[in-house]
Amino acid sequence: EAIIPSLRYPADEPMIWASPAYMPISWMIVLTGLGYLAWRLAALLGRRYAVWLCAIVGALNIPFYEEMAYRAGWWRYAPAHNLGHTPAYVLLFEGLVVGVLPLLVRRIERARWSAIVLRGAILSAWMPVAALLAWLALAQ
Repeated sequence: EAIIPSLRYPADEPMIWASPAYMPISWMIVLTGLGYLAWRLAALLGRRYAVWLCAIVGALNIPFYEEMAYRAGWWRYAPAHNLGHTPAYVLLFEGLVVGVLPLLVRRIERARWSAIVLRGAILSAWMPVAALLAWLALAQ
């Protein structure tokens, strides 16, 4: 097995940098559904409530995928404070990622493609920052 800070992937897994090759597609699929939820909640409740609700949904929903991955043998986490097989810092990380979606999907149906690409780049830049913040806050 290859060990990447807190994750253990099977040794024969095709990798892109430090993640399995399928991970970008997995995130696109998950974030598409959660982005739609964020868009609808922001329209119904306003951005402030949508941010908090999406953060909670992200922290609670995405670990379902983490549990499925564990059971499928795709990866597992090093021992930590866990909820099931998901460390607490992963819950925070995923809540932070999904929590920004209502801000990024605002008026997306009217946005130019360049603005949509920029929002995707912002989310891509936010993800490692959120991961580091969550790790520093809860993994120690």
